[in-house]
Amino acid sequence: MSPGDSDGSFSDGDGISIGVDKGINMAWIQFEHIQDVDVRIMRRDGQAFGEEAISLPTVNTFGTQHVAGALVIHVPADPKGHRFSVEFADDLNTHRLNGNGYTTDGSGEVVGIEPQNTLLIFATTFLPDGWFPFRMA
Repeated sequence: MSPGDSDGSFSDGDGISIGVDKGINMAWIQFEHIQDVDVRIMRRDGQAFGEEAISLPTVNTFGTQHVAGALVIHVPADPKGHRFSVEFADDLNTHRLNGNGYTTDGSGEVVGIEPQNTLLIFATTFLPDGWFPFRMA
């Protein structure tokens, strides 16, 4: 929601106008595993990733390597699973506020920095047999 929308009305469906304007997006994937795996991430535009990969939270110390333009993240097996995001320092947007609204012209106070593209990864162990949801026939 931009500052001018303080009366509760806004033009965008979710009220977050700057994300729509800049084309910010987020994707997620979930998979189950019981042994170490390598997750290979490639850009849709075919460009190679820079070396500035960020895995959040930063307590994750997964091994990474660049192979043929892809980023490969080594995710160790863990009974608690892993939940992390992958972002890139060369893919960040700086949001500024000039008192009337958000601006991209470099003026105004920085109110946030977020990646253009974010990938959330949920790597979990297999569910025990008794944990599957009930299915109606």
